[in-house]
Amino acid sequence: MSRPPPSTGKKTSTGKKISTGKKILFAAVMTASLLLGAEGIARMLWGHPPPFDMIIRVSQCQLTSAGGQTTLDCSPPQRETTTASTAPDRPRVVLLGGSSVRLPWQNNIASALQRRMPGVDVINLAAEGMSVANVARLAEQSAALSPDAVIIYAGHNEYSGTVFYGRVQGTRLWMLPIYGLMARSWIHAGLTRTPRLIQRDMSQRPGALLATDDDTALTLRDALDARLRNDLALAVAVSPAPVILSTLLRNPDRPPTGVLTDGLPECAGQLHRLRAREGAGLRSALQAAEQHCGEGAITWWLRGRIAAEDGDTDAAEDGWRRSLALDPLPLRAPLEADDLIRAVAADTDATLLDLEADVGVFPPGEWFTDPLHLSRKGADQVAARLQPLVSRVLDH
Repeated sequence: MSRPPPSTGKKTSTGKKISTGKKILFAAVMTASLLLGAEGIARMLWGHPPPFDMIIRVSQCQLTSAGGQTTLDCSPPQRETTTASTAPDRPRVVLLGGSSVRLPWQNNIASALQRRMPGVDVINLAAEGMSVANVARLAEQSAALSPDAVIIYAGHNEYSGTVFYGRVQGTRLWMLPIYGLMARSWIHAGLTRTPRLIQRDMSQRPGALLATDDDTALTLRDALDARLRNDLALAVAVSPAPVILSTLLRNPDRPPTGVLTDGLPECAGQLHRLRAREGAGLRSALQAAEQHCGEGAITWWLRGRIAAEDGDTDAAEDGWRRSLALDPLPLRAPLEADDLIRAVAADTDATLLDLEADVGVFPPGEWFTDPLHLSRKGADQVAARLQPLVSRVLDH
């Protein structure tokens, strides 16, 4: 006796069968509805999710325009709101970057440049944690402000952000709004890689010397370099005005943020001894670092500091460069990032502010408040070097 063929779907009350494709579609719609409902409830209860510790892949910022005014809208909001008219009555310069441009509040690069150029409208569109991908996004959106020049000082967050996300993704302009939506989603926040406890300490104790066995930032360095170069070139390409690209400053007085201790069990217990910054303490610390921590970031930093005290400039720069390159928790971009910034300026029509060529790889420690953020004096020094370049761009 032959058996009837198996059913491909359930019968409805009218006797019709529901196809497999319709069942999949129905399940997808129901799943999406549940997820969107959960997202809506989460937003009603807690608002937008907080940034991913200090560093986020694409900053939660965008430009919004209404009533003749354009505002830098970040979620959560920054301490200071940037708002400007969409119809400037004098030359206008826009600054883009991360916290190195935004901080210190009211005494940053933008405010220092404004004091030096009172006849120019200087607009600060920087935000804490901003990646170069978001710089590109805001560069394109800044057309609403009708700028005459765009200044970009960015790159540190490309390297520190990888510690938190554990991967490197390419960037295309059409992807940036999608990144922005994900950054505002509790579902995405829940699925994002959670940093280890020691990496959370980076935001709680900036400048601390921390032990870690996570070499993510080192193994992905080539991909990081490629992304920085790609995103900077993208930012220049979509900018509505001539771009000034700046190389980066770093505080050489501060040791590396991290020490890779995988396979070096005694190193973590020695870190409290390795923070010496001058004098005989440096040589004692170097002996301990060489004995317990191998050829890592802290060892090369100490060698560089000793060479600097001895007046050996080449050895000092070599130690500093190696230390930055080996830092597994890199709050500061390696010196190679400056080479990438120079390459982008050479490949595009951007004007280059080469701070390293001007002040060297060892700017004074008093220019900083921590490993990378500028003091008021440091911000004024950068503004002093920007002023003639801005004037030149505006005169063309």
